This record gives sequence, C-alpha cells and structure tokens, in this order.
Amino acid sequence: MLLPNLLSRRFMTVLASVLISLALTGCFRPMLAERSNGSSVTADLSQIYIGAIGGRVGQKIRNDLIYAFGTTSGGAGALYQLSISLSVTDQGTLIQPNTRARGQTTLLKATYTLTDSVTGEIVHGGTAFSRASYDASTALFANERAEIDAQNRAAGILAENIKTRVSAWIAANPRSGPVTQY
Repeated sequence: MLLPNLLSRRFMTVLASVLISLALTGCFRPMLAERSNGSSVTADLSQIYIGAIGGRVGQKIRNDLIYAFGTTSGGAGALYQLSISLSVTDQGTLIQPNTRARGQTTLLKATYTLTDSVTGEIVHGGTAFSRASYDASTALFANERAEIDAQNRAAGILAENIKTRVSAWIAANPRSGPVTQY
C-alpha cells in the first residue's frame, strides 16, 4: 500500500513539473530573436556607433564591443551612439611584512551613455565595473606583462557587461519604424 502511494506522488510531481515547464515556455522570448515586425536586437546592435575611449584599455574595450555588436567603426547612419568614460586603477591586495605588495588587482569602472542619433537624447546609461587580479613580480617585464594581461581580462569582462546591458535595453525598447537621418 505504501509503494502505490509513493509512485503516485512521484508521478504527480513529475507531471506537475512538466505542466509548469510547458506553461512557462510561452512566457519567454529569446532576447536576440527576430521581432514580429521583422527587426531584431542583433540588427539594432550593429547600428551602434561606439565612440573612441582613451588609453590602451579603452581601445581594447572599444574593439571588443565593435566585434560583439557586429558594427563598423564608422558613425554614418548609426541609430545610436555609445559613449564610454573609463577609469583604471590598480590596488595592492597582499601586503607582505616588508610592505611590498605581492598581489595586485586592476579595477575598471566605465560610465556609459547610449544616445539616439536622430534626437540627440540620452536614452540609456549606467555604470559597469570589472576587476582582475595578478601576482606582482620582482622581474620588471614579467610584472608589466601580468598587469597588461589582467587589464585585458578585466576589459573583456567589462565589454561583455556593457553589451548585455545595452542588448537588454534594446530588446525592451525596440525602435518603431525606420530611422531618418537629417
């Protein structure tokens, strides 16, 4: 008598899980899927002009975003302009008794704004952060290379963070109709 009860409970649990997952399937739309009007987030992302960002790390972030958005570096005919202000700082994390920092952390902070190219209005913005750690060395070249590698890792994370935020905003706020440049 206990076994049929246990099997029926297990069956009901599995059945309820299947029904809930089937019900929720229609509630979600993939962010990069084509919209009902034929446009897509991917097409809108490729129409973003990414302004120059100062410094080597800024150029790395800009290159990563250009590649991620599938855009060209030219601004003619762009729907939006993305402007990024970047700050790069290094912090010592592991301080030895001789006050020499052995562990370092590179911190990147980017403040970005997405501007409508037609109206000149800021439509979206925010602040994104990333960090990457590295071990400091007494060898000068090894130390420099480790710092550059950490900056590159942090820049990639920051670019992905900005791409995700901008993609989510574009998915939630699709453009209505074609863009007219004046």
